[in-house]
Amino acid sequence: MKIRSLLTLGLPRTTGFVIGILISVLQGLSAVALLATSAWLISRASEQPNIVFVSIAVVGVRAFAVGRAAFRYGERMVLHNAAFNLLTTYRPRLLASLIPFAPAAMSRDSRGQAVQRVVSDVDELQNLSLRVISPLVQSVIVSLIAAVFLALLSPAAGFALLVACLLAYMLAVPLATRLAQNSDSGVVIDRATLAERSLELIENAEVLAAYGWAEPALQELSEIEKRLVVKQKRSSITLGIVQGGFVLLGTWATCATAWFGANSVASGAQPGVLLAVFALLPMAVFDVLNGCQAVAQSWQRYRASAGRVLEILDAELPAEVPDEQSIAGVAKSGLSVFEKLEFIDIAARYPGAEQPVLSNLNFEIVAGQRILICGESGVGKSTIANLVLRFLEPSAGKLLFNGRNASDYSIESVRAIVGLIEQQPAIFSGTVRQNLWLAKPGASDDELVAVLQRVGLWSMLESRGGLDLFVGERAVLLSGGEAARLAMARALLAKFELLILDEPTASLDAATAQETLRELMLVAEQARVAVILISHDAAMASLTTSSVVVEKTRVA
Repeated sequence: MKIRSLLTLGLPRTTGFVIGILISVLQGLSAVALLATSAWLISRASEQPNIVFVSIAVVGVRAFAVGRAAFRYGERMVLHNAAFNLLTTYRPRLLASLIPFAPAAMSRDSRGQAVQRVVSDVDELQNLSLRVISPLVQSVIVSLIAAVFLALLSPAAGFALLVACLLAYMLAVPLATRLAQNSDSGVVIDRATLAERSLELIENAEVLAAYGWAEPALQELSEIEKRLVVKQKRSSITLGIVQGGFVLLGTWATCATAWFGANSVASGAQPGVLLAVFALLPMAVFDVLNGCQAVAQSWQRYRASAGRVLEILDAELPAEVPDEQSIAGVAKSGLSVFEKLEFIDIAARYPGAEQPVLSNLNFEIVAGQRILICGESGVGKSTIANLVLRFLEPSAGKLLFNGRNASDYSIESVRAIVGLIEQQPAIFSGTVRQNLWLAKPGASDDELVAVLQRVGLWSMLESRGGLDLFVGERAVLLSGGEAARLAMARALLAKFELLILDEPTASLDAATAQETLRELMLVAEQARVAVILISHDAAMASLTTSSVVVEKTRVA
């Protein structure tokens, strides 16, 4: 990964960031000047001079004390604001880059990685400006100014301080970078793995518990967490080594400048009151340099996270996935009405797969018709939904809408006509009203109640809060049948003309599933919506006008 790309990604290019760096430098200078002025003032005051001779130093101490606190507050405000503004631009960009890949080009693991990258990895981008660039710029400028100041009093003392600072930059920080490289990159990888496995466990908690598989999954999470703890301990040890190196260099710098300062005082080149300044100034400088101790680890964590973010931003869509952006940029027709869908010798494969999932598939459906796509698990039934919704590009054959190639239409217009209700409908945490508004924002309560009545759901919801009923995370407060009906109500509001039902009642018992599907089919017939029902149960053919059997022989 090129350093230039990494810096470009996480470096705010705003005036606020530059001002924040300036304030950071002023804060460091105020801290050093405060200790130096205080040392001189205490030494001079011990000689009991007239107050006039120390009044300027008194004012300086107060000014530097206030300045240190004020500049520190200003630095936090301005720099963090610049960093957070950067995050607000990258998170939408990252989501926009991910959308074309979903769902056909995203495995379960890549979904977990996507969550990790959108949340944790994007958060980590702020470390470049806050914990790498800012402390480095501040410490370098402060140490140079302090060394020049001491050199004006005693060239040898200034040189000693400069050497100590250079050793800190050239030995301690690079050593920390080398030690942290493996441990910190491993921490990022294990965090991503932990996110993937956690997402898988949460999404399949009921199934894992039912079959007794929850305990092995939890054990795997525990093992990953143990590895993460071990690597974080190594990272902490690395930080401790760096801190020890800074303490040693700071001690050496204090002793060296005090020695040269004492020689200057003894020779009469400098007054005795400056001896405290020679001894204490390096302490203040290394107190500022302490901000560089975590630079190595922050850089390694940033580098790992930024690399993962860049992988998404720079990723190219595989040939199997339609490129919505490029299609949108071409003058494409809009699919305004559904008349007919045809699969002609269709074959399809997923990105990275060597063998096709479907081959030589042929069927058609016209407006108002209801067909059943039937077959055993794993033969590619859900792939048909991905093809119709333009999540996946056929590798062979023709997919036609109204007699024209599907690629002749914009993807947006296809998805405005074709809807999908999955095995686990996408019911979001919120109220019934909010979930319905996703299909038709701002719809009146009367309109929402009417559509709920059409799907036979209003009588169930009316006594439980009606439109204001909170459905919970992943519709936990609704039964499987209620969730399917709510999804159907949303589809009716969206006015889809072709609806794909992909095992929408798989979580229900056979009798309830049959009854629920019968009612949903009746609603679709009344609304004159064409339906593709995907199911492994051939008995569902009684609910449709025709059926297509997808056989195992179609999977290579």
